[in-house]
Amino acid sequence: MSAFSYVHLGSEALRQRIAALVPIGRLGRPEEIAEAAPFLASDASGFMGGAELRVGGGVRFLRP
Repeated sequence: MSAFSYVHLGSEALRQRIAALVPIGRLGRPEEIAEAAPFLASDASGFMGGAELRVGGGVRFLRP
């Protein structure tokens, strides 16, 4: 995880609580999220149309 994420998520306990809400059980790394853009810009996504590509570890909405 990047230093930026650690600063903005606060304590280790908070990061663990948030990660527990993510179905895959961990927080995503910035590079995992960033890799979606080159895929969408490449020929590999040429047959996609009107699709939503969710890159969030299975999380749609987090509610308190």
